[in-house]
Amino acid sequence: MKPEANELVNSCYGHIYSYLYMMLKNTIDAEDATQETFYRFLSKEPETDSVEEARKYLFRIAANICRNYWKSGWYRRIVPDTEKVLLDEACAEEDRERSLDLMKAMMALPKKYRNPLHLYYFEDLTIAEIAETLSEKESTVKTQLARGRAKLKKELGENYEI
Repeated sequence: MKPEANELVNSCYGHIYSYLYMMLKNTIDAEDATQETFYRFLSKEPETDSVEEARKYLFRIAANICRNYWKSGWYRRIVPDTEKVLLDEACAEEDRERSLDLMKAMMALPKKYRNPLHLYYFEDLTIAEIAETLSEKESTVKTQLARGRAKLKKELGENYEI
């Protein structure tokens, strides 16, 4: 592996894994899909000028892998593992509870809302970047974000700041 590729894997692995975990709701599938994402990326050796550009490309590959998982009959028959949650160990107890509530509410959302919300809030992608990553129109992404926020607010209560 080239030094640049090693640096890319080290800097982006956590982001890709957390995205795939949120989408696939299962640690084992998320690990497999993360490895598949990096395998596809590194085997193609795309011409990317920056780590940010490579990161966007990785999210696009990850989104396509999710679509393939969701289409498979095998995935439709399994029960997602929603009890295992990715939380930072350094989190304060109240932050951990809040994060756990948010994670459970996010995982309960339909994937069409969960996908753009995760990319927008957790990965700091713009609406244009999300639209490009998910092969959607910007207006569609805006609508999905608004509806996803409304569903989260309804699930978490009015006092919860999103």
